[in-house]
Amino acid sequence: MKKILAILFLAALVLTPVLAAVPEIQYSGTTDTAFRPTSARISALGESGIASAGRMDALFQNPAALAQKRFGVALPSFGLTVYNLQALLSDETDSQIIADAMQDPSSLDDDQIVRLAQDMVENVGAGRNEFLTTDVTVGFALGNLGLGVQVQEKLHTIANGSSNLANVYFVPEVNVGAVAALGLRIINSPVLNLDVGASATFVYKAYTQKIGASTMLSMLSGDMDAVKNEILWNTPTMAGWGVPVNLGVTLGLAENTIRISAVAENINSVYHMKSYNAAGAAINDIAQQTVLEEPEGYVAEESTEFTITNPWSLTLGVAFVPYVPLLHPVVSADLVDMLDIVTGREEFEWQNLLLHLNASVELNLLSMVALRAGVNRGYMSVGVGVDLPLLGIDASYGWKEFGSVIGDKPVDSFTIRFYVGYDKI
Repeated sequence: MKKILAILFLAALVLTPVLAAVPEIQYSGTTDTAFRPTSARISALGESGIASAGRMDALFQNPAALAQKRFGVALPSFGLTVYNLQALLSDETDSQIIADAMQDPSSLDDDQIVRLAQDMVENVGAGRNEFLTTDVTVGFALGNLGLGVQVQEKLHTIANGSSNLANVYFVPEVNVGAVAALGLRIINSPVLNLDVGASATFVYKAYTQKIGASTMLSMLSGDMDAVKNEILWNTPTMAGWGVPVNLGVTLGLAENTIRISAVAENINSVYHMKSYNAAGAAINDIAQQTVLEEPEGYVAEESTEFTITNPWSLTLGVAFVPYVPLLHPVVSADLVDMLDIVTGREEFEWQNLLLHLNASVELNLLSMVALRAGVNRGYMSVGVGVDLPLLGIDASYGWKEFGSVIGDKPVDSFTIRFYVGYDKI
């Protein structure tokens, strides 16, 4: 198992090194890098829908949904999220390069790749931002049980001041997660249903020290062996494991047409980490054997052990799922980050409730084409899904807040997901 984890980390670090990005390395205290898989459907729904979760979403969003015993399988699912897309497409030259590449990928040369990458870097803005996220998932939901494995690479940026090449830094983060979830129906009647569920995810996480954008871009046209050597043997890295737990409960009324849910997320989200002076050393330590040969002149340094703790969160949700032939509508609303309000640490004020509200509507035309729209704390999102026999495609576009307060730093993102399998609601 450890050798498999090491190989997955190695593949993620080597295949996409030039897109690096994550929070600056921290050796103690808390951070906000809790593992959360990306879903194009959930993104399109304004990050809402815990009361209407189904299919493979139940593994990571609300395990109580598995009590409905729906079948789903992804063998595998591929997801890609690109941030700051609007700024890139607003540039006439960049948009033309992208359009030409979509028609003929072979037309994209090294100079165009470097230009696109440089413009993407300069669009990230000051402070912390997201750059790119990739997800690969294999999983299934059968009866009350769900199992899944996911490899996720998150690419964040840190910009000290204006977002030019001299001020932007990248740090890559890789998560390998194996989740097991169980949902049970405690009460089952036409009038009232009560579903409960729990999921535990074993997560192995790794991320590197920040790397200058100018350094990373210079690698684009350089020798890939030099790129591998820089990433694997000259970049300090942290790696470690945690087992966060999600608990969910859903109350269904009127033959499950009205659903009320609560999900406690990231309970026990404590990561036991170690620092290494190189990513290659981390991979060898995870595998507990020499997967990568150390280059001549490399000197290992003693590792430091520490923990990263993420606070658990509470989300409350409601959904209306009436039976309407052909349309199959779903209307959802969630109140997120409600723990402080429920416990009294934050004073409840009606005028601030919108800052906790995510809401959405979804139409499933003939159970084949899904149209989605949502609001994430005031920011709009839209999406579409197409479910064909053994193949599905989901896409979403919307805005999220990356600043300290709403309106401080809205960032747009585009997510597309392809899956082989069966993943109906």
